[in-house]
Amino acid sequence: MTLFNDLARRFFPAIPSVDSAYGIKLAENTGDWTYKFYVRGSYGFYFSDYLKSVDEPFVFLDIGANQGLYAVIAALNPNCRKVHAFEPVADTAVFLKRNLRLNRCRSVRVHRAAVSDHVGTAQITLRQDHSGAASLEGMNGRKLDEPGRVIEIKTLSAAELQRKIGTPRARVIVKIDVEGHEEVVLAQLMQCAFFDRVTDLFYECNESWISPQRIETSLRARGFTRFDRQGEGTHYDIHVRR
Repeated sequence: MTLFNDLARRFFPAIPSVDSAYGIKLAENTGDWTYKFYVRGSYGFYFSDYLKSVDEPFVFLDIGANQGLYAVIAALNPNCRKVHAFEPVADTAVFLKRNLRLNRCRSVRVHRAAVSDHVGTAQITLRQDHSGAASLEGMNGRKLDEPGRVIEIKTLSAAELQRKIGTPRARVIVKIDVEGHEEVVLAQLMQCAFFDRVTDLFYECNESWISPQRIETSLRARGFTRFDRQGEGTHYDIHVRR
C-alpha cells in the first residue's frame, strides 16, 4: 500500500485548491478573473441550482466550458449520465481537467475544440487575465487594458458534433457561453439529430454581439416556448425550455 501511495503522489500530485461559493473545489488559478468569479459566486446561482435539481436522467453539453464550473456541478448530480465539455484553449482545459479530478467527476468527456461553422482551425482572441473573455469573434470593438493574444484552435461543426454526442436516450441540457459566437453554435446544434432531445438551453446574450430576437424566433420554430431572462440591461443570460 505504501508503494501504491508513493506512486500515486508521484504521478498524481496534490492540486492546490479552494472551496468555492458553488460548493465545489477549484484548482487555484489566482491570476484569472473567471476563477475569482467562480470562487465568489459572481455568476449567480440560478443555473447551478437548476443543474443540481434535475431529478431525471440527463446528458449535459457544456459549450465554452472554461474551467468547468457547470460541467462539475452537472457531473455531481447522480442523474447525470454524461457530460461533454467543449474547451478549445489548452491552458484553460488544464484547469478544467484539474477541477474534474478534484471533484472526482466521472462520465465526463473533454473535447479540445470549439463548436463553429466549419471543421478545421480558427483564430481565437484571449485576454491574459480573464479566460472567460476568449472569443472567436475577436475583441469586437472592445478596448482592453492590455492587447489580446491570438492563438489557433481546433473547430468542429454539426456532423462531427453529432458523431461525438450520438443520440442520447436521456434528455439533453445545453449551456453555451462563447462570447458572441452563440448564434453560430445554435445553428450547428439545430442540424444535429439529437437536438430533438434538447429540453433546456442556457446561453449568454450580449445584445452588442447577437440578436436575441433572431435566436428566439429560431428556437420557437423548433418547439421552445419558455424564455426566462436572468439579468438586466443588454448583457444577460437566457434559459430556454420546451
